Amino acid sequence: MRTHLKRLAPLAVVLVLCLSLGACSSDGGDTEEASAASPTTAAADEAAESDYCVAAREWAIHEITQSVDDTDPVAFQAYWEAYMDFENTALDTAPDEVRDEWQLKVDAENATINPLFEAYDYDIADLQENGSPDELASLEPPAEVQDAQDAILTYEADVCGAQQPRAADVSFEGEEPGTYCELVAADNERIGEVLTNGADPADVEDLTAALIEAGPAEVEAAPNAIKDDVRAIAAWTAGEQRDVLEAHDFDLIGLIREGPAEDRAQLQLTDEAIRDQYARVAAYEEQVCGG
Repeated sequence: MRTHLKRLAPLAVVLVLCLSLGACSSDGGDTEEASAASPTTAAADEAAESDYCVAAREWAIHEITQSVDDTDPVAFQAYWEAYMDFENTALDTAPDEVRDEWQLKVDAENATINPLFEAYDYDIADLQENGSPDELASLEPPAEVQDAQDAILTYEADVCGAQQPRAADVSFEGEEPGTYCELVAADNERIGEVLTNGADPADVEDLTAALIEAGPAEVEAAPNAIKDDVRAIAAWTAGEQRDVLEAHDFDLIGLIREGPAEDRAQLQLTDEAIRDQYARVAAYEEQVCGG
C-alpha cells in the first residue's frame, strides 16, 4: 500500500524543518550509507521493540490517521503540543544511534520554531504574513539539523518499521511532471481518505485492490528514469505487500503497531529487496511531482 509515508513527509517533519513555507529543499538521504549505520539483523529485532521504537510507531500511526487544520490556531496548538510530548519521549528513550541527533533537533526547535509559535499564538497564517525576514529565515534548517532529521527518520524506517525509506540521493534535474505524476496524485487522494478515516481493514483491502489495479498504468506512464523501479514497486504491491496485509486481515494499524519486524519491512518497503527502488521513486516524486 502506498501510505502517505511513501509520498510525503509527515506534517511534523515539514513544520520542524521549514514550517510549510515552501523553503524546504532536500537532496534525499544516502540510503546505502544510512543502512550501513543501522543495527545488525540480530540486534534490530530487539531494538524494534524498544520503548523508543514503540513510541515512534505510535506517533507514525497518529500522523497517518489524524488530520490537522494548521489554519486553526487552537487545533494546531493541540497538534504541536502532542508532537512535543512525543519528542520528549523520543529524547528520553532514544538509542545511541540517534541520541545526539535528537538532542540537536530539539535544541534547534527550542531556539527557533517553538518561540515563534508561542509569539504568534500558533497562528501560522499570521506568522507567514507578518513574520520578520529574520524570523522567516530562521525557519530554514542548517544542514546539520537536516542531516539529524534524516538520520532519525532512517533509523525509524530501518529499525522501528515506523517509516518508509528516505528518498535516494539522486538528481532528476531536467525531468518534467506528466501523466505519471497525475496518477500519483490520484493515488495520494485515495490513500489519504482511507487513512484519515481510520484505516478500517475493509477500506484498506479495497484500497489495496485499487492500487494494484492502477499499477500497470503507472508503469506505462513512468518516465524511463524510474520505469524499472516503478515496475518493481507495482510487483511488490501486488505480491509481498498485499500478502502481508492479507496475513494480518488488512489491519494496517495493527501491523505497524505490533507486526513482526519482517512483516513491517514488507509493508513499509524497507526490505532490502525493494528499498532502493522505492528510494529512487520517492526522490523522483519529491523533485518532479512535488509530493
